[in-house]
Amino acid sequence: MTDKVEPEVISVAAPVEAMSWQVLVLMLVGIYLFSVFVRTIFPDKIPDAEAEPLSPLTSPVSPTAPISLKASDSNSEFTPPDNSPGPDLPSAGTDVFTPASLAEFDGKDDKKSVYVAIKGTVFDVTKNRSSYCPGASYHMFAGKDASRALGKSSLNKADCVPDTSGLTEKELETLDKWESFYRKKYPIVGTVA
Repeated sequence: MTDKVEPEVISVAAPVEAMSWQVLVLMLVGIYLFSVFVRTIFPDKIPDAEAEPLSPLTSPVSPTAPISLKASDSNSEFTPPDNSPGPDLPSAGTDVFTPASLAEFDGKDDKKSVYVAIKGTVFDVTKNRSSYCPGASYHMFAGKDASRALGKSSLNKADCVPDTSGLTEKELETLDKWESFYRKKYPIVGTVA
C-alpha cells in the first residue's frame, strides 16, 4: 500500500511581501536613472529645478503677468497682460525682413535669435526663448507677424498673419496693448517689408 503524497502548496504571499520594498527601491532607482539620462540627452528641454515655476495662471511671456486662457480643440484664447508704466526699450535695429527671412527666426534653430513681429515691427524675444521654441505655448508666433492672432487673443495658427482688417475696435485695442507690452519688454530689431 502506497501512501498518497499530497503536493506541497507554496505560498506566494510570503516572498512577495519580503520583496516588495526591494522592488520599490529598484523602481525608484530606475526612475532616477531615467531622469538623469533624459536630462543628459535633452538638457535644454528640462526646466531648471532652481528656476521659479510658472503658475498655470501666469503668462509665459511675462511670468508675473496674469492671463486668461480658454482652450478648445480648434482655438485657444488669451488676454494681454496689464501694461506696467515705463518707457519703451530703445529701438536698436533697422533691419528690414521679408516674411520668408523673418520665418528663419522661428525658434527651431538654437543658434539663431527668436523674433516676433507685431504691426510690422520685429521684436527680439530670444530672452524668453522657452516660450517661443517648438512645443512651447507661443511657438506659433515665432518667426511671423502675429498681429491678427494677438488682436483676436487667439492661439490658432491660422490667425498668425499680419492682416488686421476686419478686427473689431476691441480687438484692435487688444493688439495695441500687446504692442505696447512688447515695446517695453523686448528690443526692436527691425520691420517687416
